[in-house]
Amino acid sequence: MNQARGGGPREELLGIFKGKVPAAFCETVLLNSPVTEMMEQCGAGWPRAHYDGTEMAELAAQIHRSTGFNAVNLPWDACVELEALGGSSIPAKSEVDVPTPAGPAFEDPECFTVPKDIFERGRFPIVFDAVRRVRNALGKEVAVVPLVEGPMNIACLSIGLNRMYRLVIRDPGSAERVLERAAKLCIEYGRRLLNSGGDLLQVSDPFAQGLAARHFLSLLIPIYKRISREVEGPVFLHICGNTKSLLPHIPESGFGAFSYDSPAVRTSEAVRSLGGRMLAIGSVPTVSCLLEGSEQDVIDVSMECIREGVDILSPSCGLPPRTPLKNLHAMVEAIRLWNEAAKRRD
Repeated sequence: MNQARGGGPREELLGIFKGKVPAAFCETVLLNSPVTEMMEQCGAGWPRAHYDGTEMAELAAQIHRSTGFNAVNLPWDACVELEALGGSSIPAKSEVDVPTPAGPAFEDPECFTVPKDIFERGRFPIVFDAVRRVRNALGKEVAVVPLVEGPMNIACLSIGLNRMYRLVIRDPGSAERVLERAAKLCIEYGRRLLNSGGDLLQVSDPFAQGLAARHFLSLLIPIYKRISREVEGPVFLHICGNTKSLLPHIPESGFGAFSYDSPAVRTSEAVRSLGGRMLAIGSVPTVSCLLEGSEQDVIDVSMECIREGVDILSPSCGLPPRTPLKNLHAMVEAIRLWNEAAKRRD
């Protein structure tokens, strides 16, 4: 592997996804979302930012401005695709709310179709506008990391969670057809997000965690391979919860990295299972450490993650909105301390 030298944090991050070894531990923190202190600092906030491109962009930019994470994620909920497909959601109503799924788009799995004009529907235009705006606001030093729902998530939300799991077990052919249609939406949405100014795509597929390893391997891995091949840009996968049984298969997905969820999966387990076949992103626990812990707790856990072999540091999942900003600063401080210590050793 070539060593990445020079350039800013964005260039360094993208270089890592191309196989370059950074000169020091990566200074970008991924899997970030706004917390209420950021909203107070910039004047843009939830719930409005879920529904307005200007506010979404302003709040996304504030993630970096408040933390120095060198990357920003957006949007922050799982309903963009569902709503555009015709499903229903419960609107966000406060500064700690995100839109939440309420009802499927299709009662019959065979009716699952993606309209030709889907990217003109729902909040898709708002998200594209926000990505363009935040790219312009942050320039080329900070990575813009849009989030798309993964194929299993889209399938489960669009036809119903229980219905999809039953299909996987009783009618895998029908399950595969639904997943293929969901994958087509993922791919085209991902391409458009990258063309709007995104640098790196996060595919979030938490409902995949509920699959048996054999179903994950036979149904989802081929779909993931297609997504990673056809998006035409760097992509990483995030699956919440206990993915220990899936970890040996995840490197076959073709994605550049996997973001695991701690404490359900220990860093040592994730790094060992991935075996250098893809990057490991993780994983400071969002509740026990970032929300409820002290700054020193965050530094200690972050340093342990780095010591045990993660390639990029991140929270374990979406941040609780009341997470103290000082604890997010502590993640950046941990990276600084690690890199300073490494320089002294050299």
